[in-house]
Amino acid sequence: MTSRTLAELEEVAEGVRARGRSSLAVVADAGKMDDLRTMAGKVISKFGRIDILVNNAGSNIPNYSLIDAEEEVWMRS
Repeated sequence: MTSRTLAELEEVAEGVRARGRSSLAVVADAGKMDDLRTMAGKVISKFGRIDILVNNAGSNIPNYSLIDAEEEVWMRS
């Protein structure tokens, strides 16, 4: 899981671990490609691959499909 603040991430990650599951908390800003690359590298380093990716970052990008949006569109949102 990822967010811009670590404290809440670690709390949730610990709850996941307490249930016997693996978890990784990574601080990243979804609007910054370098952060996303770093996050992906950490996930692959720990788990070996990414099977499912859910983007739950809030955004308001009028007249754009999120799938087709270029990086600069994300940076403005």
